[in-house]
Parts: sequence; C-alpha cells; structure tokens
Amino acid sequence: MSEFSYENIVESLQRDANSLKNALQNASEFKDSNSPNIYLAAIKALRETLSLIREYDWNLQYSEYETQGHKEIAIWEQNGQGQIRNHKRFTISDEIRGVRVGDKVFDDNGYTGTVKHIWETGQIQVEQKPNVSCTYDSEKQLHSMPAGTNAKIAGSEPAHVSYGVI
Repeated sequence: MSEFSYENIVESLQRDANSLKNALQNASEFKDSNSPNIYLAAIKALRETLSLIREYDWNLQYSEYETQGHKEIAIWEQNGQGQIRNHKRFTISDEIRGVRVGDKVFDDNGYTGTVKHIWETGQIQVEQKPNVSCTYDSEKQLHSMPAGTNAKIAGSEPAHVSYGVI
C-alpha cells in the first residue's frame, strides 16, 4: 500500500481526470443515443474530479530572506500549475517595545528562554530549550530578566525567578 499524502491523491485524481476525458471523447455517440445517462455520469464524474484537484492541489510554501536591510518571511499556498494564493509577508524585527532578539525573558508562569524572532505582527518567538520554542502574541506577556538573575534557563518545569545578584 502506498503512503497517504495529498500529492498521491492529486496525482491519482489527475490520472482519473485524463481517463474520464478520454472516455468522454470516445463516448460522444452516447450523447445522441438512447443511453445519455452514461455520458452525463461521465461529465459529472469529471466535474467532481476536477473540483477535488482544485481543492487539494495546494501546498504551503515559505521563504525567509533579507531585503532592504531587514529580514522578511513570506508564506503562501501554491498548486501544481504554479498558481499562488494567500501570499503574506512579515518583517522580522530585532526589537519591539524594549524586547530585543537575544534577550533573556520569562513569562507570568515562570517559563524562561531567549528571544529568537520578533514579527511585525507583534508576535515573539522564545526558545525555551534547543528545538523547543513558544510564540507569544505580545511583548506584554514577557518580562526581561535583569542582568545577574539566578533564573534557570530552558528548563522543562517553570523556573523560579529571583532577582538577587550572584
């Protein structure tokens, strides 16, 4: 059995559509005969198959690049014919209202980490430990850790934050 994927489904649907087109070309005599139902059923099947192809032949794409002195991320959906829809661009900023990329921060639950990305939408990505990130909707959800704090960084449990100088 082949692996399930939308690409496999779309390829199968495209083969089915081609078969139905060929069948319609060969079945043109059914239009005028006493069996028009066969022709109509083939037309309906082709219409539904093409509709499914239009629905499922879209893949989410993204690109991260630098332009005009700042970083951007673009996301979009693209189909097999190269058509694009839902194209959006986001500027990655190094700072938003006092929070900067590279800052050590903690949230109200005590989770700590390092700011990795800030988007123009105001969302902030914080890496809590390698390959584990959390995205916050606003800088209001985060607090900067003052220099010399005794907070545990990148723990799996909420860190206890203390403000004593070591």
